[in-house]
Amino acid sequence: MELVRVALVMSTLEADLIAARLRSEGIDAVVLADTAGGAEPQLAAVRGVRVMVRPEDEVTAAMILEDVVPADDGDPDEPDWSTTEEHDGPPPRSPLVSGFGQLLALALAGVLVVGAVRLVLIAFGLWP
Repeated sequence: MELVRVALVMSTLEADLIAARLRSEGIDAVVLADTAGGAEPQLAAVRGVRVMVRPEDEVTAAMILEDVVPADDGDPDEPDWSTTEEHDGPPPRSPLVSGFGQLLALALAGVLVVGAVRLVLIAFGLWP
């Protein structure tokens, strides 16, 4: 099955959100990430995470995502992040990472801290 890339982002979370947006519009989307099966999630920031769709859905997907993911303008000076070649630095960040992604990460960190404090209090018998 042939697929085309409609987005390249720096986290599986962001790619999953984009794929979910496409699926909500009836477009089958696949997230491809080389993170060693989830054991090395930091590889996503180096190689990027791709959101792929069928060629016949490419134009529709691009229209849906034009406000979410920066357009690929085909700049010849910009590396082709869809390959596994070595590049000078990580792929470009999309606006979703700087806004919603950071908010989600902060919320998750807060939940983890509260949970850890609660476990310590329970361990010392200070939590009912």
